Amino acid sequence: WRSRRRWGVGSGVFSGLLLAASPVFYIQARACTADGLNFLFTLTAMLALENLCFGNGGWRSAAALWTALGLGVLTKGPVAPVFLAATILGLWAVGRSWRRWEIAAGAILLCLGALGLGPIVLLIPTIAAATTLLKGKQPVPRLRNFAWFWGIPLFSALTLPWAVAAWQATEGAFFRVAIGHHVLDRSVQALEGHGGFPGFYLATGVVLAFPWFVPLLGSLGTSWRTRSTDPDLRFLLAWLLGSFAVLEVLGTKLVHYWMPAYPAAILLIVGWLWTLNPKEAPVRQNSAVLQFLGGMVLAAVPLIVVLLFDLEGLRPLAATTALPLVIGATYSGWSLRQYPLRSIIVASSASVLFLVLLFAVFMPHLADHLIGPKTAARATAIRQSGEEMVIYKLRDEELLFLLPDGVRICRSPEELTSHLRESRSSLLVIRERDLAALETDQPAIEAEIVARVEGVDLGRGRRAVSLLLRTSSITTLDEKQVLSGVGG
Repeated sequence: WRSRRRWGVGSGVFSGLLLAASPVFYIQARACTADGLNFLFTLTAMLALENLCFGNGGWRSAAALWTALGLGVLTKGPVAPVFLAATILGLWAVGRSWRRWEIAAGAILLCLGALGLGPIVLLIPTIAAATTLLKGKQPVPRLRNFAWFWGIPLFSALTLPWAVAAWQATEGAFFRVAIGHHVLDRSVQALEGHGGFPGFYLATGVVLAFPWFVPLLGSLGTSWRTRSTDPDLRFLLAWLLGSFAVLEVLGTKLVHYWMPAYPAAILLIVGWLWTLNPKEAPVRQNSAVLQFLGGMVLAAVPLIVVLLFDLEGLRPLAATTALPLVIGATYSGWSLRQYPLRSIIVASSASVLFLVLLFAVFMPHLADHLIGPKTAARATAIRQSGEEMVIYKLRDEELLFLLPDGVRICRSPEELTSHLRESRSSLLVIRERDLAALETDQPAIEAEIVARVEGVDLGRGRRAVSLLLRTSSITTLDEKQVLSGVGG
C-alpha cells in the first residue's frame, strides 16, 4: 500500500516480494515467536507516524499509531516504542547538515557504544536534538498531531489491564525479569552469548537480506543527497538509520532485531529502482561482488550443516536446495551494475525458491537427525499408558509441539525432585550432561535408563545425547551418592 501510493502499480507487489524473499523475515515468520506479529504492529505504527509527522494524517492515523503501539507492547514489550523514538531522533539527524568532524565523532560514539558503553552514548545526540527543537532552528515533526490527550489513554487502556494482572499474578516478579533483565540488562550486556561487533547488522544483512540489501547500500548515497527536498525519503532514512544506531549500541545483538526497519529499507530500494537512471547512479563493481558473495554464503547453509555433522545421505538434497540460489546469485552479481531491477528480481525469485526448498524439503529430512524430533518420537513410542512425561531443563522447544499435551517441565533440580516425590512414576526426558550435573546436586533418584537418543542440536551447533529415564521413587540418601540404578 505504501509503495503503490508513491510509485504506482507494480511497485507494491515488488515490495512484498522483496520482504517475502528476505531470509531472516521468512525464518522468523515460521519460528513460532512473537517477532512476526510484532513486525505487523511496528510497521502499522511507523506508517501512521509518517502521516502524522508531515501533516497528512488525522484522527485515524493517530488512532492507528496508539493502537499499534499498545498491541506492540503487549506482543513484545518496548520494541515498537523504541523504533518510534529512534525514528524521531533519526529525523533530527537526517534533517541537518553534517560536517566531517561531526560524522567522525558520531562514528566513534557508535563504536564505543557497540564495544561496551551501551545506550548511554545516545544521550549526546538526544540532548543536541532537544536543543535544536527548543531553539526552533530545524523543521521538526508535527508532534501536536499525535492527539496526546486521548492517544495516551487509549494506549493505557490497551496495556494497563494486562500489566496490572501480570503484576498481581507474579507479585511483581514478571516485571523484575521482563524489564530489569530482558530490557535493561540486555541493553548493556550480551545476554546468552548474543554479542556482536561494530557493524554487526550490516555484515549479517548482506546474507540474511540477500536480494536487496547490497543494492540498498549502493543507493543510500543518492537517497542521502536528495533527502532535503523529499519528506518521504527523509522519513524512511530516519526510520532505517535511527533504529540502526540504537541497535548498534545495545549489548545484546540478534540478527532479527533490525527486522522492523526492513520496510523502510525496501521502500528506499524500490523507490530508487522505480526512478533510477543507471547512468546517473551506477552501481559500483564492489557492490556486485558483495551481492554475489552474500547469495553464495546463504546458499552454502544447508551444505555447511550436512558437512559439519557428517550427514552423508543428505548431501545430494543439500546441493539441490542450494542450486537455485547459486544460479540466482551468480546472475544477480553479474547483472547488478547494468540491469539492477532485473538483477534484484532474479535474486528475489531465487531466494524464495531456495527458502521454500529449505523448509519444505530439506528441513523435514534433516529433522530425522535432530535431537528434538528423535527424542520426541522415542519417548512417545515407549511411554506406558497413563504414565506422566516430565522434561528437565527444556533444551529443545520443538518437544512441546511433538509430545502429547500435559507434559510437565521442571527447570531446576529442586523443582524436579519435588515433583517426582509427588508423582512417584514418570518418564523423564533429560540431556546426558544435565543428568551428570544432577547426580551431585540432589538426593538420589531411583530410575532406569530405558532409551538413549543421539542427534544433532542445530541451534547450538553440536551433537547431543538425550536420556529417557523411568523413575519410581525418590530416596533420601546422602548427597554424595549418585543416581541409584542408573548405569550401562
